[in-house]
Amino acid sequence: MGDLRRFSSEGRIVLSRKKSLMGEDIRLIFIRSDKVREQLIEVDSVTGLRKCATEWFSRCIECNYLLEKADPEGWGEGIPEYVFYNMRGKIRRCPACGRFFWPGSHRKRMEEQLKKWGF
Repeated sequence: MGDLRRFSSEGRIVLSRKKSLMGEDIRLIFIRSDKVREQLIEVDSVTGLRKCATEWFSRCIECNYLLEKADPEGWGEGIPEYVFYNMRGKIRRCPACGRFFWPGSHRKRMEEQLKKWGF
């Protein structure tokens, strides 16, 4: 519970399907659906998610920290060679866990699906 309170104190909103969290003193959006599209609609109805599409893919999927522009000197073995040469300038790194992110085929498929759903 400590992390959830910290997230809330940092201005973050916790998304959860756990009913046990509903009475806690945290910023919480209780998600009712187990279907991704419906979950997005629930979050959008509270936060205006569709309006901030430019911020999508800006956070680490592991620890939720804002991604930073990656310094090529620190890439090491964390980046495949073809990505290193083709995505220069588009690679982001999480300052907390060190993971690297770039707009590859997985992201493209997610963007296509979001568009189909009206996001």
